[in-house]
Amino acid sequence: MTQPLMDDYIRTMKRVGDDEASREHIARAVDRERIRFASASVAVSACTASTSERTPRRALHITAIAACAALLAIGGAIALPRLADNGKLATPMKGMQGFALAAYADGSPVEGASDTVMTSTDIIMGSRSWSEGDDGSYETEYTIDPSVIGNDVVSVEYRSTNENVVLEGMRDRRKVRPGESPGTEYLSSIVVGGPDATLPDLHQLDLRVTVPATDAIKEASEISRGLSSAGTYDEKASDRLSFEVERACAEELASGTLEITATFENGGTQTHAYRIVPVRDFEELWQRDQAAFRASLENGGNDYEPEQLYALQQIQ
Repeated sequence: MTQPLMDDYIRTMKRVGDDEASREHIARAVDRERIRFASASVAVSACTASTSERTPRRALHITAIAACAALLAIGGAIALPRLADNGKLATPMKGMQGFALAAYADGSPVEGASDTVMTSTDIIMGSRSWSEGDDGSYETEYTIDPSVIGNDVVSVEYRSTNENVVLEGMRDRRKVRPGESPGTEYLSSIVVGGPDATLPDLHQLDLRVTVPATDAIKEASEISRGLSSAGTYDEKASDRLSFEVERACAEELASGTLEITATFENGGTQTHAYRIVPVRDFEELWQRDQAAFRASLENGGNDYEPEQLYALQQIQ
């Protein structure tokens, strides 16, 4: 499959929404936290601080999970950045202060890395697709589950602090009515809900990263093109170019943050900033993932389990 066709395929598939992944990753997080913390009452007590005060990050992490645990126990709906029938964003549990990004609450702490968690590839993943621009720049795309947990949230703004990283919002296709937009163009900021909404609801958030050709990319590209011109396909050379593009894009992505601001019913706001960073053994895992992907194609694609190459860090 050519690169343009792969890009078209990925964009088409992203426009088909399903809430089950969000529910499943919240359920997994609850199971992990129940084991890690003996009593939910301890977690709930961590959320007694005022919204106007800066809640310790670990306490917020625990509070978000406690809210989810209580919600699942009574069969309620997970709080997602989409509008409920009453015109407000869904609210999972009274008593929780502020809001949390569900992807962060769902993550497993990374040893030796403060406020950094590993997530599943249901939550953060790369597209496995890249393209070269006419100006010699390179682009790739990352996807993150934008679900948030909170009470009395009327709107959520997602903003990229890096001009080389732009956002695209995707709606759940089943909720799009005739004449409505299924998503956005690439923007620096997307507002979900409220009077200034870019979108009324949001199922998936994509981050498109653009980088200039690094020396490593140029070298790998020259080798690959030279072999291609000679009528030779070299898998290692092709992999090296793809890896260098993804590494450069991952570093660019990590150089900025995704800022998320929730506006509450009382007019107050709260902002958290998150950074998506490549894992420490990025190259080793990338090579392993590439090998597993190729092997799965040979076996019909039924046994491929992607490696998670990225971690999520909360810095505010």
